[in-house]
Formats: sequence, C-alpha cells, structure tokens
Amino acid sequence: MTTPIAQNPDSSDPAALAERKPLPPVEKDAAADPSPRPEMERHPGGLAKSVAHWVHRHPEAHKRGAGVLVYQVVRSAIASIPYGFSMAGTLAAFTGMERFGAQLSKNASSSVAKSFGRNLKGFATFGPAKAAALVATSFTLYRGTSKLSKWMTEYLFNPKDSEQRTAEKVSDIVPEGVRKIKEIFPAEAASTPVAAIILGFIVSAFQKPSAEALKVEINGVKRSIDWTRDSFKTIEGLGNKLRVMKSAIVHPNAKFIPQAVINTFGYSLFFEMGDRLFKDAQIRRGVWPGEHNSIKALKAAPDEFDQEMKARDVNDKKKYADSASEPVKEKSHYSFFTSEPGVGRFLFRRVLPTAIGITAYTAAKMRWASMLGNDFKYAEGKMAPQFFEKARNEGLATVLFFLIPIVSEPWEKMYDSFFAKKDRVANAREHPEMFVKTLDAHQQQKYGELLDRVNSKEQASGRAA
Repeated sequence: MTTPIAQNPDSSDPAALAERKPLPPVEKDAAADPSPRPEMERHPGGLAKSVAHWVHRHPEAHKRGAGVLVYQVVRSAIASIPYGFSMAGTLAAFTGMERFGAQLSKNASSSVAKSFGRNLKGFATFGPAKAAALVATSFTLYRGTSKLSKWMTEYLFNPKDSEQRTAEKVSDIVPEGVRKIKEIFPAEAASTPVAAIILGFIVSAFQKPSAEALKVEINGVKRSIDWTRDSFKTIEGLGNKLRVMKSAIVHPNAKFIPQAVINTFGYSLFFEMGDRLFKDAQIRRGVWPGEHNSIKALKAAPDEFDQEMKARDVNDKKKYADSASEPVKEKSHYSFFTSEPGVGRFLFRRVLPTAIGITAYTAAKMRWASMLGNDFKYAEGKMAPQFFEKARNEGLATVLFFLIPIVSEPWEKMYDSFFAKKDRVANAREHPEMFVKTLDAHQQQKYGELLDRVNSKEQASGRAA
C-alpha cells in the first residue's frame, strides 16, 4: 500500500501553504504497516472485562516474584510447540535423505547414481549443515513466537492504560495478534536462518565423549555409560540414576565445561547476529521502533509506538524519531561498555548473562533431558509413527530454554540502567551549569553544598570537580 506523507507547513505565507502540493507517496510494507488497523471494539464482553480487571490490578505481575518465573516458563512453553514440530519434521527430512542416499549408493545400477547417493548421505550426516538446518527452521518459529508472546504481554500489561482501555485491547487481541504476526515473522524468517549457519558450525565443534570414557561405579562395579536414554534405562535404583546424572556434569571425561563454553559463544553470536539482522529487516520495511544502530527495539509500550506510526504526520512531535536520518552525537564516558555494536558491550551485556543461562540449559536439556526421555533420533522403520513422540519430547525439553532469558533480560535492563546513571553523573560533574538548570531552588542549594564537599575532598589530591 502507499502512505502519503504530509508537508510540514512551517511557512508563514497562507497562499504558499494553499498552493503547496503533497509529496509523492512512499511505498510501505503493507503486511507490517499499522495504519489500516480497524478501530478497537468499544463494547468488550464479560470475559474481556474480567481479564482486564485482573490485568489492571496486577500490571507488573510478570515482573515480580514468582510471576517472572511463570511468565518465562509459559512464554517458552508456547514457543516450544511449533519448535518441537519443526525439529521433528526437519530431522525426519535429514534422516530420510540419509537412508535414501545409503540405499542408492548400495543398490543403484549406475556409478552416477551411486555417487549421488554417497554425496546425499554425506550431506545429511554433515554435522554443521544438519545443525544449521535444524536451528534455521525451528528457531525461526521459536524466536518469532517468543517475540509475539513478549509483545502481547507488554501490550496488555501497560500500567498507563485504564481498565476500560485494557478491556478493549483484550477484546481486540486476535486481529492485533494477526497484524503483529505479519510484522514479526517475515523479518524473523530473513534473519534467523542466516545466523543459524554460524551456530550450526560452532556447536558442531563439540565432540561427545564415548561411553568407554565415562566409567561410573554402580553397586561396586564400574560401568561404561553415556547420557542417552537407552543407556540411562539400564541403570536401576533412584540413587544410581542420580549418581549417573551427576556424573554427566562433573565426570572428568564428560567434557561439560568445553560444551558449555562452545554453546556460550555459539549462542551469543547467534542471538547477536539474529537480532541485528532482524532489526535491519524491520528498518527496510519501515517498522523498526528504534535507532538504526541499536537492537533495543521499543522505547515505550508497543501500542503507544503503533499509535505514533499510525498518525504518520510530520507536524506532530515524533517521540520515536529515526536517529539514522539525523544522528545525535552524545558523548559517553563508558563507550567501551555501551557503544553499539562494540566488543565490550557484546562481552559484558550479551556473553556474560548468556554464559550463565546456557550453562544451566546445557546441563538440563542437553544432558539430563536426553537421559530422561528426549532421545532425539528416529529408530529404524517408518518415521511417521514416531513423529509426534519426537515433536512432543523435543518441545517439552526445549521449554527449558527459559533459563536463558530469565537471566539475560533482567541483566540487560540492569546493565543499561547502570551505565546510563553513571553517564548522567559524569555529565553533571563536567557540565554542572546544565544540570543545575533542571533543579528547583531547594535542589540547587543542596547540589551546591554537595559540590562544595566533593571539591574540598578532591582538592587534597589536586582534583576539583
């Protein structure tokens, strides 16, 4: 669709304003453009009112106490449903290619067909390609669904809304959700598969230890075990099973630390690249609610941004102005930690929290979940009867992915707030006259007294504020 952009009537000549012609229309992405949205339903039903009443009374239920855990688990569980089916389908495709290639290389009559079969089998069993394909198909759905759930939560739990406004949102959530799906998933499909290539090659660098390397003493006898479901089923007794689960983490030959380190850098790069490619895709479509160099998307509640986008009037004051058109150069005293993109910010804001979450995820999903039932491979025979079991088990195991955002999301907010505060303090000390202008008379007096005390303490060391 096309959206005409209004002229800015900054001239004082009424005749000139009357004769001014509008600019040519600018092409916009019709799927993501929020302007044609239908009006909100103004008469919400009883269920919508009941939900809105609870939401309005608990606007931060998902941000405090046990609500944080419940929110992250539910959000991950919802995203794991399409993820599980996609993983099972992609694995079935690669398993089918492997079997077909093996059969062709063995039974084909021509050398060309045999060579094709060998190459097909080699591709299907090539670790990085297989891992990248699994991640590309499945994490596109997981990340898209997770972002949709996050948006929906922030959209409904807006403390600025009245109870009536919240009820209107609840009654209108289906068309709003469809609109948001059209906005999120095209960009996710253009970003996650590319980032998946990096993750696929990195995680394939880990070589799982053999069962012979993992000898565990059970009932006085040393046994060779690994963390597969088949091996775990042979262990009798709860105490022995717990001992084996512990050994999968702390055994000297378990290679848990190397796997956690590989996963940390692999997933950190995957998240960073995926977020930046997603941002670039949304910029091209004209729906990115942030600065062009920043992956921080929303600067306010999502519905407020949508309303600003819907207005599309250059006469209005733009709360969400595009910084790429007129970049504002702000001096940062801690640019190593805050410049985006930058090595310091990537290490301390992305890698550090990811390391904590991915270490727990590596233990819980990649070791223990495999033992308890998620043996993610198709047995010999027809794959169709096994499909739903594989999808269910992989989906349930991937619910544990909540261990990453439950650490990283609050850390990122705390990190940004910490350095923003330190920058404000540093700027106030460098330019006190600018800072004092924002204070009332009493605050200016107290600030002057504080500045005098700081100067008196620092004069001894030859520094004055």
